[in-house]
Amino acid sequence: MASAQEGFNIGFKESVLVGRNFGLVRGITSALASLPSGLREKLVETEEKRINFRHLHESSHSVSTIDALKLFHNGMSRRHANTGNIETDIHSEDVDARSSDKNALDAYYDELRSLVLESPAISTEFRVE
Repeated sequence: MASAQEGFNIGFKESVLVGRNFGLVRGITSALASLPSGLREKLVETEEKRINFRHLHESSHSVSTIDALKLFHNGMSRRHANTGNIETDIHSEDVDARSSDKNALDAYYDELRSLVLESPAISTEFRVE
C-alpha cells in the first residue's frame, strides 16, 4: 500500500507541473489569438513570430484531453524505462540530462517560453513557486 501511495504522489507531482505548463500554452496562445490584429502586431513584432504563435495555438488545441493524458503517460513510462527509477528523474536538477526523456507536452511549453522571451512586449512569469 505504501508503494502505491508513493507512486501516486510522484505521478501527481509531475502531472501538476506538466498540466500547469500545458495550460499556460493554451491560455496564452488563446489570449493572443483572440486579440484584434492591430494589438497582436504591437505585442508580437514580426509576422514570423505571429505565425509561430498561431501554429502553437492551433497545435496545442488539437490535443484532446485523452491525447494529453496518453502523451504524459508515455513520457513517464519512457523516463522510468531509461533509468528504472522515476523518483530520481523527477527530482533531478540536471535539466539537460533529462531533456531526451522530456514529456512530449513539455515541447509545447518550451516553444511558448522561447516565443515569449523573444517578444519583449509580452510579460509573464515562468517560474514555479
